[in-house]
Amino acid sequence: MQYVPLPSPTSSRFIDGNAPYPGFGAGGNIAGFTAYAYWNQLLYVELGGYGTSRGLTSFMSGGLDDASTTKLHGINPYWRLALNREWGPHSLMLGTSGMVARVYDDPLDTSDPASTHRFTDLAVDAQYQYLLDPHAVTAQLVYARNRHDYPAALADQPAAFFDASGAPTLANSNSTDTNKVLRGKVSYVYQAKYGGSLGLFKLTGTTNTANQTAGYDATGTLIKTDGAASNLSGNPATRGATLEAFWMPIQYLRVGAQYTAYGRFNGASTNYDGFGRNARDNNTLFLYSWLAY
Repeated sequence: MQYVPLPSPTSSRFIDGNAPYPGFGAGGNIAGFTAYAYWNQLLYVELGGYGTSRGLTSFMSGGLDDASTTKLHGINPYWRLALNREWGPHSLMLGTSGMVARVYDDPLDTSDPASTHRFTDLAVDAQYQYLLDPHAVTAQLVYARNRHDYPAALADQPAAFFDASGAPTLANSNSTDTNKVLRGKVSYVYQAKYGGSLGLFKLTGTTNTANQTAGYDATGTLIKTDGAASNLSGNPATRGATLEAFWMPIQYLRVGAQYTAYGRFNGASTNYDGFGRNARDNNTLFLYSWLAY
């Protein structure tokens, strides 16, 4: 168990680049069935479909009210294909995954299929491992692309903010957004006790005035609505790096530290919210410990 959640950008994908399976972007409350085959320790194939958790699968959204449950239109296909090769202490995996999901804008109104958002998610990923005591090396890379098509009622809408003079000259909202995420991580563990890792992440995407949470009102006054995460540009671009070090004094206990540094956040390196907040102001030190049995 080498994974610890770290602060890095999501990709706005319905399935996220952190892990090639559905549910992350959906809040984990969808339900589905898949079938897989693994041939000769070489080829892995998985196909399936996901939908709203209801009936026998309603436990997947247990504890959520109806308004908080992700509602999907019909069956939404998911796939995973991977090649695996092992030789001596080495292993190499190359894979791809994807999903097409239609998500109702209003969970309480699923009467009109035209009110759905369409997410088309595609990803390629790779992992290399060297496992031979006392050393363990893991390298991971994933590239993910997401296309988000908005329902007609939300596309080409007037911007919520104005220009610096208070004039309504900002572009209308997009009908489609595309985001791309690149993540890489290298980790090393010695004697199953001491370890560290370096992770890099980069998110790029289209600029959309619908994503602005900071800007000028009709009087030309700068305002924001989302605290430290406010976005003046409407662009999601974020990049940075995470360093981690940990120690396992006994098999069941791990103590560690992670530091995440941002070089860009919400489309800018400096003053990304219009109020002087810089990307580096989101740098995070995370100290943790866990027990596992």
